[in-house]
Amino acid sequence: MIATIFEDWRYGGDSITLWGSRPCGKERETAFYFNLPEDWKGRVSAVQGWAECEVTLYSRPYLEGVASPRFPDLTPVLDGQWNDYAQSIEFR
Repeated sequence: MIATIFEDWRYGGDSITLWGSRPCGKERETAFYFNLPEDWKGRVSAVQGWAECEVTLYSRPYLEGVASPRFPDLTPVLDGQWNDYAQSIEFR
């Protein structure tokens, strides 16, 4: 398990869990990325990461468009521009 993403702040509302084959590690290169399913684009408000990953959100699929700052693995509130904005997500 790499992370669970949530529809609402503070890990509330609907959620989906993203799976990977290993922890992210210390290299901080892209370990995994996911294009969000159509019904999840523009819905992410919190990220609960596992496996030592930092999270970067992108405004477009395939890690394109505007990139967020890197968030720590536990981010209960994505406020400002990044709340309900992401279309893809990268784990490092």
